[in-house]
Amino acid sequence: MIQNASQSPSADLASILTGRYPEAAYVRELFDEPATMLYQVWSLIQTLEDATQPGSSISMEDVAAQADELILEVIKALEGEQEIELVRSLLHLRDSLTRQESGQERTAEMEAARARVINIINDFFHERLTALPSIKAYIDRFQATSD
Repeated sequence: MIQNASQSPSADLASILTGRYPEAAYVRELFDEPATMLYQVWSLIQTLEDATQPGSSISMEDVAAQADELILEVIKALEGEQEIELVRSLLHLRDSLTRQESGQERTAEMEAARARVINIINDFFHERLTALPSIKAYIDRFQATSD
């Protein structure tokens, strides 16, 4: 079989297995676009969770610096309402970091900000994935069989 040089191996494998070439290309493009940097949010969330564990050596200043960098990346990658909503939520999370001590259990304020950021990221990718009707139908079928 001759592989098209413009296709990534994972997209090629997915399309071979399912015969869904347009869907494979769409998913590949979705995860190649600048918005994939939003996955860095999970790194920030994990660092935040680690920093709030008893005995943690991670300083809240380091977590705040990571949040600052992420906010700048979000501004570069997104636009419009999505950018505004995510930056606002990241700023709330960052602001709550200033009142948090390393190794101290997360405050309700920080937990609420953390949950909001996670929901925004999940909604962002869910909207993108379900924008293509055939992918939405596949997800719906998959969810129905897993219930």
